[in-house]
Parts: sequence; structure tokens; C-alpha cells
Amino acid sequence: NPSIPDDFSLLQDEADWAPTPWSEIRKKCANKRQRDEPTTEEEYNVSLPSTLMPPSVLTSVLPAIPRHKRHEPPRKTEEAPQQVLERLLATRGYDPKFRIASEVSCYETTPSALQLASFGTELVKAVHLSDVNKLRSLLRTGLSPNPCNQFRDSILDLVCKRANSAVFNVFAEFGCDLRVCDGFGRTPLHHCTWSPEFNGNIVCRILTADPQQLFMEDKRGQVPLEYIKNEPAADWIEFLERYFDQLFPAGVPQNATRK
Repeated sequence: NPSIPDDFSLLQDEADWAPTPWSEIRKKCANKRQRDEPTTEEEYNVSLPSTLMPPSVLTSVLPAIPRHKRHEPPRKTEEAPQQVLERLLATRGYDPKFRIASEVSCYETTPSALQLASFGTELVKAVHLSDVNKLRSLLRTGLSPNPCNQFRDSILDLVCKRANSAVFNVFAEFGCDLRVCDGFGRTPLHHCTWSPEFNGNIVCRILTADPQQLFMEDKRGQVPLEYIKNEPAADWIEFLERYFDQLFPAGVPQNATRK
């Protein structure tokens, strides 16, 4: 399989990619207010403090940096990743239909004042631009490695969706807690499966710390692997088959109950 870049590099031939800087939108909005002119919805949302931004705005106020694309067609698979996991669990005597309902996961917590305060403009910008040096500098000042807004939308969730190892590793370096979920009951592993690219480094670190995320349902009753689309499915299956023995050693009780 072709290697997936650890970070997002700007494509040199993307001449049309020229987003309006966040600061310019804020300045334009401020000038309109001084003149008592109406602002657009985009201008209003971007002018909000980060902790008040709606979830849909959070992922759009700064455009994602273009990534190198995989040009080969997706490999076809006879089984879906969730089916593969259930088959492997059955071979070890575990209940292949074992699940953990979102309401009993105990992962839902109220964001602390530090988490909300840490979810600021500069940190969000550093993450969107994959500026790991800036991100380290901000976290060294004492910001929370688990910043989120009032909706419990976590910066870590965005990192997982974008399969950005470089940024993920910085948060891990500063001790981010991976046993968390958002307002929809979705864990970091849920957000990894929403990515169009598979990132083994991020998935391995999450499952090493918390393998039970494979069985945790969100508030729609979906476990992470059920969200995987066709394109990265083969990579997920290869990962499960290669590392299943490490995740579920023979003869060692795990969170997935025995039959």
C-alpha cells in the first residue's frame, strides 16, 4: 500500500486554493458593525468566540489544507470491517455482537473551564494549519490537551477525521485523554472511521489506550467500524487481521465478554 503522509502538505499545483484569511473576515465584520451594516451568516459565525461556534461552523471557518490524494481505485472487500471484527472475535470465543451503549459508557462529561478556555482562535488555527511548533508552544503555556467547545466538539475529533498524525502526536505528547466522546456519543475512534483515509498510527494509539472503543455505540446505536466507507475499508481490514492478536491475546480476558 502507498504510504499515507503524516501531515498535510500544500499541493503546489492547487493555484485556485486561496481561502479568505480568518482575520480578514473578522475585520470586515467589525467594520460593518461600526457602520451599522448587516453581516452575513458566515461573518457572524466567524466573529463568535470559538467556544460558542456551532459544530457545523467549527469545521468550516478555516479550510482544510489540501492533501496528497491516492490515485489508485479502492480495493474491493468481500466483508465489511465490522463483519471482519465479529468473525475474529468469534474465533476467540467472544460474543461477536457485544456492544456498549452510549448511555452507560461513562465517557460523557461536562467540559471544564480550562477545556473551554483552551479552545481558542490561535489553537484552532494551529491545528487547521498543521503548525505543530505553534501548537506545542500553546500547550506549554498550560492549555488543556483536550480543548473543546460548549457542544463538546473536541479539537481531537477534527484531528482524527483528518487523519493528521503530526498534530495527533502533539496532543498525545501532552497527555490528551482518549477516553472521551462528543455530544453525539462518538469517540475518537468513531471520528477516525469518518476519515476518507486510514491512519494506522492514530488508530493504533487509540486502541492501545482503549480497545473498548471498538464496541462503543454512539447515540444512533452505531459502533465505529459501521461508519467506514468503501475507499479505506481494505486498509481497516488489513489492520484488524494483522493486529487482532495484540488487541485480543488468546487466553487474556478483555472487555468483550466471553460467550
